[in-house]
Amino acid sequence: MPRPARLVIALAELALLTALAYVAARMIWLIAFGASATDFRHDPAGSRAGMSRPAYVADLTRLREADLFADRRTGTAATAPAPVAVQETRLDLTLRGIRRGATPDSGGAIIQTPDNRQRFFAAGHTILDGVTLEEVHVDHVLIDRRGVTESLYLRDDEGGASRATSRRTMTVPAGAQAVEGLFRAEPVREGNTLTGYRIVSGNAAMLSATGVRNGDVITAVDGRPVADISDLSAEFRRLRGRDAFALSINRGGLPLTVQVDLP
Repeated sequence: MPRPARLVIALAELALLTALAYVAARMIWLIAFGASATDFRHDPAGSRAGMSRPAYVADLTRLREADLFADRRTGTAATAPAPVAVQETRLDLTLRGIRRGATPDSGGAIIQTPDNRQRFFAAGHTILDGVTLEEVHVDHVLIDRRGVTESLYLRDDEGGASRATSRRTMTVPAGAQAVEGLFRAEPVREGNTLTGYRIVSGNAAMLSATGVRNGDVITAVDGRPVADISDLSAEFRRLRGRDAFALSINRGGLPLTVQVDLP
């Protein structure tokens, strides 16, 4: 091959190797450090052409309205259901007392059934055939009557209390006592033995403050049986100077002890 031809081929090979080395160097730089602003050329003509088209403008105000850190997996927050009115039951049941638990479904209630018997039912127990006690609240209970939820409210009914005591062959003689302006109590006897003092009337707010209600039978005052107390009003006056004392009562057949703070 002539010398000039070999020189031309050598120069072409050198130029090709130089181009390949440059391309390889640029690729290594791009992989290691990424593209830079110097890699892009500004095209004035192109930019002028772009000015004629409307540019996209980001609406950043929507960021203030969106919750960027919300957990999309849970979906939208469920709103609390509106309370549904529960109709009062028409069954021949009378609520005589309530014993609340830590939760509405852990308490119990004294309920008088159509046979005029008063018994204590825990939540979940059967009251009548097809009727169960569902929840116990402050002044009412919810019962389930064959799949229908109904309410039963606590109401003062002296007639129901009198019927309960008559079954136990108790008599309520005359001689009621007014106790410190709080309530009026009548002695309850079994035969000739004094067994308690029944609260037959009183101011509702005062009774609520002392923790008792109409129909309750006081069986002991501060641990002292009522058989040893001839004057209940005098006993309350004697204890007025103390901060509080225990009062043992019988509410619908259920013995209870309440702490009394005299107003």
